Amino acid sequence: MSIAALSSDICFAADDFQWWNSANIVADLSEKWTFTFEEQLRMGNDAGTLIRHHSDFGAVYHGLADWLDLGINYRSIETKTFDGDWNHRDRIHANFTFLGKIFGRGISNRLRFEYDTGQRIKDFGTFRNKITINPPFEFHPHREIFKSYTIKPYWAYELFYSTLNDKIARHRYTAGLSYKLSENWSSKIYYMYEENTSSKARDLNILGLQIKFIF
Repeated sequence: MSIAALSSDICFAADDFQWWNSANIVADLSEKWTFTFEEQLRMGNDAGTLIRHHSDFGAVYHGLADWLDLGINYRSIETKTFDGDWNHRDRIHANFTFLGKIFGRGISNRLRFEYDTGQRIKDFGTFRNKITINPPFEFHPHREIFKSYTIKPYWAYELFYSTLNDKIARHRYTAGLSYKLSENWSSKIYYMYEENTSSKARDLNILGLQIKFIF
């Protein structure tokens, strides 16, 4: 069994500063099954107020094909409203991740189907399509200082289609570096730009940090 834990995200909004922190656990139960857990906190109002948190449980099946992972998750979400109350939502999401290479570059295409139920809003669904590209090169910093560090760049684009208004709700563009600190530690640092099509939501500039511990 291998366990990956702990990730943090830092997020900057157009006129607000947000800090996202999440702890992740990934446990390989067998060659075909993986258990996942995430607990995430989001701080707003210049990172001084908790505005959202969620808990996410899931399982991923790897046995259908080498190029396809199938996952099913449940997420419990609490979001702070403008009047200071907390709004609860339940989300079920199914994930289909296609893995492969194009012109020597590692690529993954994740299709996610979400269904949300909860307070103050009618039930709705969201389709998300995320494409991630990993170039075929890596960096090895000075070994005396960083020891086994291996750094790889990556790029990602994600599209959101919502059934609330039957249109594309947002786009996310990401550029980052993934780095392996040791056999037990790995991490990602990235910049993400989120473009929202609704006039009620601002576009976001996001700086993220993700850390994983494996043992």
